[in-house]
Amino acid sequence: MPPPVDESARLEALFRYDLFGSDGDPQLDEIAATAASACRVPIAQIGFLDRDRLRIRATFGLALTSVPRRGSFSACAICLQEDILEVPDTRRDVRFAHHPLVAHEPSIRFFAAAPIVEPAGYAVGTLVVMDYETRTLSEAERSVLRLLARRTVALLELRQTVHRMEGEIAERVLFEHQQLEERQHLKAANVLLGHASATDTVTRLANRRAFEQRLTEEVQRTHRLLYPLALFIVDVDSFKQINDTFGHPTGDKVLRKVARVLKHVCRETDFVARFGGDEFAVLLPGTDLHGARIIADRCRVAVEKLAWPEHPVRVSIGVAQLPSNTREGSSLVADADRALLRAKQGGKNQSATIDWSQPETLAG
Repeated sequence: MPPPVDESARLEALFRYDLFGSDGDPQLDEIAATAASACRVPIAQIGFLDRDRLRIRATFGLALTSVPRRGSFSACAICLQEDILEVPDTRRDVRFAHHPLVAHEPSIRFFAAAPIVEPAGYAVGTLVVMDYETRTLSEAERSVLRLLARRTVALLELRQTVHRMEGEIAERVLFEHQQLEERQHLKAANVLLGHASATDTVTRLANRRAFEQRLTEEVQRTHRLLYPLALFIVDVDSFKQINDTFGHPTGDKVLRKVARVLKHVCRETDFVARFGGDEFAVLLPGTDLHGARIIADRCRVAVEKLAWPEHPVRVSIGVAQLPSNTREGSSLVADADRALLRAKQGGKNQSATIDWSQPETLAG
């Protein structure tokens, strides 16, 4: 791919950012990780194209620091000057079918590159997402990719502004200003990403961060309106054995099927989230311990009755209700965890409760 006709000016715009004098860039790494999560892909990179190499300054999922310009996906994207260069199947594209990353390990099958365009209009680099499977981006995912590419430029421009200010204000004031501006940019990006950044990529349920935010809101609402709040935590029994025996893809299928059961059995007012690993959490506003136990057992039985062609899948569940004398959501989570441990110790495939009105008893 021949260089753009304005290559000299483009390189001058690139070198103005002074990107290559240090190792690592946590802020760009965060943008790359956000792109991977939002587009539901295992790999994301931010790279900048100099005279003869693509210099990778942020990476998620594939450890690379640079690649020759002639063998770079990003060089093609920059030279073509497209909005987003998207290749659904690299094996069917004559430009990339024999690329080492396609023809050999890690066998990239899909990539999409959004140009990083500085204010004068020169594409200095790309934000790239890649997958090991063929696919296409949705329009929402393309919008997120464009947004994050613009945020990258905003971050680079902000750094330039900080450098110009260094001779005018004290170092401490400058540092505080930079941190404030960067937090504001990242906060704005998180607001725009919304649902994508709060969703677990495997099960499409709410993730742990979304759960913790909802828990705080529900605890506050409970004390304001004086109604009960319950929680149960669901753990897939012997999940490590499933992964070890059948592989992680099968484990992911198990998690997705359990997630669908929970969403189907639970009510519209309940909040279902992937809590982490093989655990799920369900918040039940306006529900006491007895009502939560009934719904938890329905979920457990529904999982047990599903058709599992390769292996049986069972779950254990810990149920708790927020005590009236506390405003800490963490105590509700801790109680549900204790109840879950009791269910596990009691033989698994059962539910157990923590009832502080009868602290020495276990409903199992």
